[in-house]
Amino acid sequence: MPNKEYLYYFIKVGKLYYVNKSYENVKRKGIFSCEFTNDKLVAFLFHAKSITKQTSDECGGYIVVKKVLVQKSFDRDIEPTWSV
Repeated sequence: MPNKEYLYYFIKVGKLYYVNKSYENVKRKGIFSCEFTNDKLVAFLFHAKSITKQTSDECGGYIVVKKVLVQKSFDRDIEPTWSV
């Protein structure tokens, strides 16, 4: 069976990766804080490019696109093949 390639997105600001956005402890509407990390393994993965774009515009970052190649098979023991 053919392999299927999927795209996912990170947001980077300098050398840091986006983790989340928080409205906690905010007293005025439209104010939020963003959390970033230097470890890509804990960065938030986006699946929709439009939401990634909106969030990157809000936090001043840029979008990094990554691909995952999934092997379609009847064998459930096959793990996805990740490509960078």
